[in-house]
Amino acid sequence: MLGHRSKARSLKRVAFFSGCSTQELETLSERLADLEVVAGTEVVREGDAAGDFYVIVTGTADVHQGGKLVGTMGPGDCFGEVANLLHIQRSATVTATSQMHLLVTDEPGFFDLIHGTAGLHAKVIDAMAERHP
Repeated sequence: MLGHRSKARSLKRVAFFSGCSTQELETLSERLADLEVVAGTEVVREGDAAGDFYVIVTGTADVHQGGKLVGTMGPGDCFGEVANLLHIQRSATVTATSQMHLLVTDEPGFFDLIHGTAGLHAKVIDAMAERHP
């Protein structure tokens, strides 16, 4: 389990949190829980209802859409924001390819997270536009 300062350092590596102050990151970190998953775990499944938002602290994962590998993720990457922001089904399946340590918040927590920090909502939208052109 990570302390707030360690969580804040992990958040700093995420593109849309990179412009946040140390104080903002520490406040955000208080809203995120630790989660450990083993290799082979489907963290989210394409077509499922929106739910949790995840930040990868350690480990790697494959991303599949329509059964095809479309990417890989590692420390500093995040997922789950698209379904949460747009209130749509999961757009991809994310499967751990190694032991992973994740930071996670539920959908209401994600909304509190991005709307409770000045300017963060716009950063999330910009980051989504870059990842999903």
